[in-house]
Amino acid sequence: MFYLTIVVALGMVAMLAVVRLTMWFLRTMRRSVAALPGALKSLTVEPPQAFNDSRDVWPMPKDD
Repeated sequence: MFYLTIVVALGMVAMLAVVRLTMWFLRTMRRSVAALPGALKSLTVEPPQAFNDSRDVWPMPKDD
């Protein structure tokens, strides 16, 4: 009878762990699916922009 109680208790602990891990996994999958469009957008390659150094922004001083 004592061993049966231990086996039942260990089984309940194992079932609780499985349920908690399953809930965590489902929650993680839901978050990752929601974040998927942003992650895919970050993988896209944008066309290169024209090089813009300070001479394009500020005029060069004229020599006197």
